[in-house]
Amino acid sequence: MAKAVEATGAYSSRKRGAFASGKIILKNDLRDGFEPMCKTLIVEDNVAFRQMLKESLGSRFPTMEIEEAPDGKDLFNKIDSFHPKIVFMDIRLPGQNGLELTKEIKKNYPHIIIVIVTSYDLPEYRQAARESMADYFVPKGSSIQDFQRNTGNTRPG
Repeated sequence: MAKAVEATGAYSSRKRGAFASGKIILKNDLRDGFEPMCKTLIVEDNVAFRQMLKESLGSRFPTMEIEEAPDGKDLFNKIDSFHPKIVFMDIRLPGQNGLELTKEIKKNYPHIIIVIVTSYDLPEYRQAARESMADYFVPKGSSIQDFQRNTGNTRPG
């Protein structure tokens, strides 16, 4: 059974029906011949939150491939080797911050969907996420149900 997550904009007209009707189709049943569902990269320095997000996504989308990175140090090597469709990006990371990394990702890989996750649900952070070309903004303080629901329909700002 396929689950759909709302996605609007430039991503709504991808080939092979992966983005049918403006929705990202996340396949849980591969009997129809589609490739495994999307690959996801979580860039988060907080180990507990990173693990919770990975488990939450894995339970909701069992065939999703998920990789992790604690910071941006080897991020672009990981993107080049793993080819994620979605990146969950924390703003505050050791070294380069998530907003700067988001700008670089969007410059080099404009097709990758970036979801900013942060503890700072403030208008200025939403604005900064929008200016960095992030696709979504989700506060970390959301409940698991809110987080799962918001990853499908929360645009920055």
